[in-house]
Amino acid sequence: MSNTYRFDMNITICPNCHQAVEVPPQTQQVTCPSCRQSFQTPARKTGRLQLGDPNLPDTDRRAMLVAQDHKPLFPPPQIQGLFADGTVPEWKLDEALATWNGMRTKLASGPDPIAAEALYVLTLVLGSNQKLDDRVQRGLAESAVAVLSLPRHEQVLLSHLAMGAARRGDARSARLWLQRCDIHANDIQADSAWRVASAFAATAADRFEDVLALLEPDGVPWPIDDSMDPMAVCLRANAHEHLGRIDQGAAILASYFKEGGVSGQNAIQQIASRPGAVTLCEISLGKAEDAAKQEAAVAAGRMNRFIALILFGVAAFDALLTSVIIYAGWPTKNMSQFARTIRMRNMMINAGIWGVVFVALVVAGLVILIRGRTKQRIVQQGTKCRANILSLERTGTYVNNIPQYRLELEVTLPGQASYRASTKQLLDPAAAATMLGASIAVWVDPKYPKKVIIA
Repeated sequence: MSNTYRFDMNITICPNCHQAVEVPPQTQQVTCPSCRQSFQTPARKTGRLQLGDPNLPDTDRRAMLVAQDHKPLFPPPQIQGLFADGTVPEWKLDEALATWNGMRTKLASGPDPIAAEALYVLTLVLGSNQKLDDRVQRGLAESAVAVLSLPRHEQVLLSHLAMGAARRGDARSARLWLQRCDIHANDIQADSAWRVASAFAATAADRFEDVLALLEPDGVPWPIDDSMDPMAVCLRANAHEHLGRIDQGAAILASYFKEGGVSGQNAIQQIASRPGAVTLCEISLGKAEDAAKQEAAVAAGRMNRFIALILFGVAAFDALLTSVIIYAGWPTKNMSQFARTIRMRNMMINAGIWGVVFVALVVAGLVILIRGRTKQRIVQQGTKCRANILSLERTGTYVNNIPQYRLELEVTLPGQASYRASTKQLLDPAAAATMLGASIAVWVDPKYPKKVIIA
């Protein structure tokens, strides 16, 4: 694949038409080939960034980074209107690029902390948007680095450029992008970005011991920002796999699947299946998925049986209560005919209501039990394959404040033509926002191919 992230070329974004323009390094006067607009670009920076104390012991730095972990990055107020579910939707991309360009122009004339933070966040989000061309994604990062002045911002974006090069197998360019970074950063975003990018560059160069030295020194995982956790997990597992410890690599992935649930497993699968010169976790991912499959099958049956048992228990209590109502409401011999008629009518109404509740509970319990067994059967007997997510929309159902989504999928079974299917899944909105257009693993019912569940 073409290496859009080569260090020996410069890609900038045209301020007029927002197209990516490739120019030789250090070129400052640029003419856009698309709109013929001429503009100035800053020279590439060379100074070393400083974000931490090199004399601080690793134990103290680790504690400092742990204290910053699990704190998501929120878009500043100036750009919140561009976001939906944690990302910029396709219909707002042009507006987002125009906003990005306006902030870049503002920062080119002088420092502005508020505009800098907004430009930084928007660059990160747009840089991972699959609707934008590779060259535009690189141009956004490189152009932002040119006008940003906070070392934290620069280090994260330089690291993203390095990861782009490493994914294409260009370990040399990755190292050159990282040469300005501070290896002693005390900010978790800056440290994680440098550490993961360096590990990716080491992976591209087949230096797997170096990967582990970066990501799990002394055998203990280093604290990594949540946004980069899936990549770090993949790189660690891949390093163990290439060093002959396949089971250990699979155990790392399986542990992350358990912690992150379906969203975590999807994130790992997307990273491992993303096209590039570097392939990650070829063997260990399959083993981890098989382990997750067996656990999911058991869990699916167990959870549904538990819910069904509760419903049957409530139904039994309802039946007892209905019996009490009938017994207590039965008319006595000394009542008048009118009183007996009223008593019988009220008793039948109450018994009927509770009888309907009983039937509803039994039916609900049976449906849940059948669904659990169906899911268990699909996981155990079904075919695992890939599916592209064509669309996601909320169903309006929430469980523990987590929304349910309907996913429209294009399923591709081995040796067969692709077809459409749909499934429902509880998903975190931030995770759902990154899944559109992604390829995920699903289990296909061997009897009814349009019935699928996410692996």
